[in-house]
Amino acid sequence: MKTLKQQGKTIDDAINKALDELRVSRDQIAVEILDEGSRGLFGLMGRPAKVRVSVVNQNDEDDSAKQERQPEPVEPPSQPSAQKPHSAQKRDQPVEKKPIDEAQLQHITTEAKKALDVILKNLQIEYTLEVKRRDEHILLNIHCENENFLIGRRGTTLDAVQYLVNRIANKNIEDKIQVVLDTSDYRVNRKQRLEKLALRLSRRVKMTGKSVTVAPMNPHDRRIIHLTLQDDPTIRTLSRGTGFMRRIIISSSRNSHRNANRSPNRGRKQQ
Repeated sequence: MKTLKQQGKTIDDAINKALDELRVSRDQIAVEILDEGSRGLFGLMGRPAKVRVSVVNQNDEDDSAKQERQPEPVEPPSQPSAQKPHSAQKRDQPVEKKPIDEAQLQHITTEAKKALDVILKNLQIEYTLEVKRRDEHILLNIHCENENFLIGRRGTTLDAVQYLVNRIANKNIEDKIQVVLDTSDYRVNRKQRLEKLALRLSRRVKMTGKSVTVAPMNPHDRRIIHLTLQDDPTIRTLSRGTGFMRRIIISSSRNSHRNANRSPNRGRKQQ
């Protein structure tokens, strides 16, 4: 497994330098933050950010994903971006919902099918649709010949269409119901790869005692990581960052407790 230490003005700058040198994409790496760096006083006496980048999961992604590094689309944040790590984690994880109203469920399903039909016709995609009801969402399984075009690199096109369908179908509805789009079992396969990645990285954290930062992910993928590790009492996960750069940090719960007990005057303040 390739490992490289790199430094830069910021953590993201150091990560990007490592990516260029290793010639891999963001979803193929795990990042260990060695030093978050400091700008110093008035730009003087600062120190660079330092990271250790390890290549992981290199054979699990599609070949097309290896050719270009591109963030996955995410939904615009519904809350201010400056949040504490604990608040960020709670936003990714599921919350208890009210019982689903059948009339509302039927309305959202109908509107989602109409919206999807308009989008796919504009993309000139001929398709058939299979509708399935799940406990927490509505699944629209799309059958078409050019599913690779519909999925896009790392699911970016499918995610974008799903986002639009959800905005239209849940418009003016208080208790929203998520509409999930899938084709050729892409979501299932993606979920299995992310679960394996989460377990592999958690084992590394237990062996080394050091936190690992996963490459930026969309909300759906981050939720899979959280749920995979939520029952492990020795592991703690939290989301950090905003927008396209929002990522998960996997750490040892023992280290988290030790850091929490430190004096607030020691270490860098959380923004």
